[in-house]
Amino acid sequence: MRDGWQTSTGQIIPMVPTAAQVAADKTAKDAKATGGGRMATWLAREHSEIWINMQVVDRYPAGVGSFGIAQILPGDLCEFFSYGQGDGVQNDGFGNQYRPTDVDTSIEQALRQDPRTRLPIGTLLLLPGHVRPRYSRDQLIALGITNAVTLAWLTGTIDTLTRQPADGDDVTGTLIPPQFAVGGPWRHDVFWEGLRNNCHLRYQQGNGGRNERKLGLGRFFSTGNIDTYVKSFGTADCGYELPEGLLWDLETEVEGRISFKLRSERAVNFPFQLATGGVTGTGAEPLFPDALAVSLRIVAIGPRLSSGEAFNAGS
Repeated sequence: MRDGWQTSTGQIIPMVPTAAQVAADKTAKDAKATGGGRMATWLAREHSEIWINMQVVDRYPAGVGSFGIAQILPGDLCEFFSYGQGDGVQNDGFGNQYRPTDVDTSIEQALRQDPRTRLPIGTLLLLPGHVRPRYSRDQLIALGITNAVTLAWLTGTIDTLTRQPADGDDVTGTLIPPQFAVGGPWRHDVFWEGLRNNCHLRYQQGNGGRNERKLGLGRFFSTGNIDTYVKSFGTADCGYELPEGLLWDLETEVEGRISFKLRSERAVNFPFQLATGGVTGTGAEPLFPDALAVSLRIVAIGPRLSSGEAFNAGS
């Protein structure tokens, strides 16, 4: 039935409107109230990236040191959409702060999307992103690596020229441990594959996060057709669907602010092979990082709605 479901006793259970229906109804009323009667809608993809720190806790075998173990401990890992381009700072995973840009997040203010519009979220993606090791600066210089930007990339510091973290595309695992190298034989999917079986995502909405909802294990959230399995076998992986939707509304007390929190319930260990940065004398010189920073990005997708008059007035 269109208005609800009928039980065996004849009782009608009302059908709850989806977030998209609520947003359309509210926006239509806004348009009518302004006298314009016009609505605009377009597909929006709001995103937010957070860095997560992994400490390297062991190096083995004794006397050889060809391998290391990185570790993530239980606890709150990150809060997506907790900062904006105009009102916040981003942490690079090593405790260094920098001014976020379009690469980091699409929103201008923490917790808020465009206050002139409504965004009913229908799909969520969680995407593994960058990997940065933190090596000893002295060891890198001894190997002949002296470029300031390269040293910023490999020592877990901020590039003084751009005041941003320096990134690297080390597809061969020459300087980044090969298990984490972007585009390498295992890719950085290894990090997310290990973590998403042990973490869960929830959202908080409103001032002080008064509305909270558990969304499920990280495993439930796809990476939008970039998993290793998908790349190999072409299996469709379109994202974590929210049929009922999640309304990110205009700047209101309850629905205008939203964030997503990721928490790990177990410690996760990641054995990895040390990268060989060069040769000292007759032997290879492995590079041993004391920590790694890895990033995750959430993408919230839905049809953004606005009354034409309200949007033009705010432009």
